[in-house]
Amino acid sequence: MPEMTKLKPGAIKVGEPLLHDVFDEGGNLLLRQGVVVGTREQLDKLYQRGMYQDASTAAAAAKAAVPPNQLRRNPFEEFPLLINQLKLLLSHITEKHEDSGKRLQRLAREIRKLSSEESDACIALVHFHADEPTAYEQTLFHAFLAERLGRRLELPEEHMESLVMAALTANLALLPHLDRLNQINRALNDEQRAVLNKHPGLSAQALMDAGVRDQRCFDAILQHHENFDGSGYPSGLVGTQICTEARILAIAERYTAMVNQRAYRPRMAPGLAQERIAEAGRQDPDQAVYAALVAELTPYPPGALVLLANEELAVVTHRSEDPQVPRVRAVVSPKGLPYGGAFLRDCRKSEYRIVRSSPAEQKPAIGAATLWEYA
Repeated sequence: MPEMTKLKPGAIKVGEPLLHDVFDEGGNLLLRQGVVVGTREQLDKLYQRGMYQDASTAAAAAKAAVPPNQLRRNPFEEFPLLINQLKLLLSHITEKHEDSGKRLQRLAREIRKLSSEESDACIALVHFHADEPTAYEQTLFHAFLAERLGRRLELPEEHMESLVMAALTANLALLPHLDRLNQINRALNDEQRAVLNKHPGLSAQALMDAGVRDQRCFDAILQHHENFDGSGYPSGLVGTQICTEARILAIAERYTAMVNQRAYRPRMAPGLAQERIAEAGRQDPDQAVYAALVAELTPYPPGALVLLANEELAVVTHRSEDPQVPRVRAVVSPKGLPYGGAFLRDCRKSEYRIVRSSPAEQKPAIGAATLWEYA
């Protein structure tokens, strides 16, 4: 029998769903998590019988809780603001404003800071808000992922800044066409292919014309569609001719495209997308970036939906030391009914073991603030 912790008065409230299973002193189950105690009389009778919860569940909940006086930035709340900043930045670059370089540097630093402080939530943005994202949303996804991969590879600070700046601007010349291209479910015609082939050079040139001076950033933009085997564009570079920043950006873009839903196809499960990318690069002598993708995101990254052994649907909220056992919160019951909240589950227990990733179209209408415990 698991170790039990006695519940204090006030731990259960009339009219609110239980946040955990409740047992008697002998370990016998009294009430399942999610059940609502309807009256004060029912609650009094339960207290008379003695109410306990699993000590390991209580410890996990306490560890996950955020002190009320600890202020945290909410990436989900800031995301629309970042999109507006990105739009303004790109218009300044296009119009060759003299402050373009400073604006680009400032936004890159803001994204790096936010990603460092709230890494799990920033990764979750890529998966939790990936229903046919706009070109601007995709651009921010690229920047967050590139930042995480660069940090995993321990790039120097000056390289990190150039990398995120490149992620924000690499598709500048493609943005007017990107939403339309994402809707195409057939082979590209010559005109569309030409737009793709030219956009790295045009994007880099736009930065130069706006007065940006960062060769490392330019190289990442110019090379992010090159392939290790020489099959990429625009220059057909091979192997070590391609800089690390370009490799990171390429994988960030490829992964984002695979886990994002398109009008003509469903999104791919994160673990499968990682496997496909790694398999495509199996012959690449430099495996560091592929390894960084798998290590940083894990098979069940934050924002992903998973099916548990008890047939609940849960949202992954945080990574853990064991990539197979992330922190999750159950949001849909085994009968397919949405819960009134999001309940912490310990995936180390057999009944809450992750069985597989779950289709994203099953995502319930649970707010990110609830799942990630933002005030």
